[in-house]
Formats: sequence, structure tokens, C-alpha cells
Amino acid sequence: MPCYTYIDMFIGKYYKKSAERPIGGPAFAGIVSAKSGSETVYFIIGCLMIFACVLTALLKSIERQKDVVRGNNKGKIQELFKNKGLLFAFLGALSLSASQGILAYMLPLKVDGLELANHISGMLMSIFGIVAILFFMLPTNRVFDRFHNEWLLPIGLVIIAVAQAVAGFAFNFTFLLMSMLIYGIGFALIFPSMSSLVAKYSSQHIRGKAYGIFYAFYSLGSFLGTSITGAFSLTPTGAFFSAAVFLLVMSIGSFTILKRNSHFLANKEVSGY
Repeated sequence: MPCYTYIDMFIGKYYKKSAERPIGGPAFAGIVSAKSGSETVYFIIGCLMIFACVLTALLKSIERQKDVVRGNNKGKIQELFKNKGLLFAFLGALSLSASQGILAYMLPLKVDGLELANHISGMLMSIFGIVAILFFMLPTNRVFDRFHNEWLLPIGLVIIAVAQAVAGFAFNFTFLLMSMLIYGIGFALIFPSMSSLVAKYSSQHIRGKAYGIFYAFYSLGSFLGTSITGAFSLTPTGAFFSAAVFLLVMSIGSFTILKRNSHFLANKEVSGY
């Protein structure tokens, strides 16, 4: 997550169309664990992290911009929560990561319940990432130029709610595949939209703090998604349906706020704060 924040802060409002979720990891883990065991997967990941750490330490640090006034970054955190655009992004991060937490926890159980091969769950997790990549590469990425991110975010929530419901109904591989294809479209709409909202509604000197809170909500959502489903001992079907209902509630609430505050969309850029 820190690397995404670093990129976002330097790209700012022009961050729209980059797909930033890894798609090879789940498939790699599924294939390697099936052949060599989960210990091999953890060992390889650990080696890669050590290599990345050493490489990062060797890179030349980027000098801080001289025109940034030191006293400007002392804004209170609670002030950020009064910004409706940032709140949209924070709640979007919470909703998406909760959905992904449930998906990562329950999809392998669903696959096991359907008596499919273990590596299928990793392959399915990669499929929605591939769909998201294609969404950005194909002319479909023009949707980010034609429509407000404020609208695209709740639309994306509705789409992944449908995907979760399809996964809950799934009784074979075909339905699980269909659910991941739908999920990829929703993810492609949500993540760039909520990241762009943080850059759009935060000035440069407080953008780092805004992205810090943004990724804190993202981590919190993952924790809540897996914890709640585990605490209530939900079945995969029940968990997927619960996620779908939660996402629909969040999207309906977002649409209601947008319709009641039409002036909200008129603010193209952050003003003042």
C-alpha cells in the first residue's frame, strides 16, 4: 500500500486509468502450492520482499519539493472527514476491501464445497484482475472521462454486489467464473474512482495524510470482512449474500447523497482545503 500512496501523491489528479492490483499472485500461489506446498509459496514471497527492501534502500531518494511550506501540513485529521469527496473515497475503500476480504476468505471454501481443484480459487482471483486490466486497455476506459468518479464509484459497488450474489448462487465452475468476470468490471470502476477522489478533493500539502486515512479504511475493511464472517460462522453462500446486501446498502446511500447534493458534483477541484 505505501507504494500506491507514493505513486498517487506524485500523479495527483491525473491518476485515472492505471490498473494497480496484482493479477499473477493468486494464480501463482495456487499453482505452486498445489505442486510444492504452501511453505514454498511463503518462502518465495519472503525472498521477494527482502529483495524489494534492499532495492528500495539502494535507490536514490527523491528530494522534497522546496515550494511546500512546512506549516501547511498541520491540518487536523477531523477536518478531512468533513470533506464529502474524501468521505466518499474512504467509504468506497471500506466497502471494496470488505468485499475482497470476504471473497478471499470464502472463495476457497466455495471451491472446496463444489469439489473443484484447489488451484481453481487462485485462478478465479486472478481472473477479475485480468478483466480490470482489459477494461483499462480497451476503449471502455473512456468512461472515466465521460462520467464523474462520484457516480462511477457507487455504480461499481452495485456491480460487485451482483458478482457476490452470483458467487453465492454458484453451483459449478461456470457460475464462479461468471461472478469473477462481473467482479472485475466493478473493481475497474471503483478503485481508480476512489483514488482519484482523494487526489481531487485534497490539496497537495495534505494529500499524504488523506491517502494515509484512505488506506487505513482499506485495511480496516479487509479486517472487518473476514472477522465478521468468521465470528458468525457464515457459510460461503451466506457470506456472499451478506456482502451483496452490504454493498447494495452502501451504493443506495451513495446515490441518495449525490441526488440530494447536486452541487457536490459541481466542485471539480478542492477549494481551500
